[in-house]
Amino acid sequence: MSDELKPRESIGDDPEFICLLKKLAPECEQLGMPKTRALIAHIDAWRVPPGMKLVPIEPTLDMVTQGFESWPDPFFSKPEEWDAYKEMTGCEKAAHRAKLCWSAMIAAAPAADTNQTEEK
Repeated sequence: MSDELKPRESIGDDPEFICLLKKLAPECEQLGMPKTRALIAHIDAWRVPPGMKLVPIEPTLDMVTQGFESWPDPFFSKPEEWDAYKEMTGCEKAAHRAKLCWSAMIAAAPAADTNQTEEK
């Protein structure tokens, strides 16, 4: 399958389309398509910046489970990781566990369904 035919998560993921749409916006409005600029604003508002991820407001059971299971453990962690953890202060351990939990929960978060709209 060529790159041109691969499905995207959303139309907002295509920078070439956005660029073209912005260039054509004044002409589209003159041709009786006044909502073009609103469409551009809507797409830009929903674009997820690099390094960010959409996650559920309430964590899923899998997210919670993965978060709990991410903490260092003398039986399941690699020996070098457990040894480093044992040497940390209480605050360092708490911060380390929080980071591990966060990473595990984010990784376990389901992908956002960009095709559904919020029901009101």
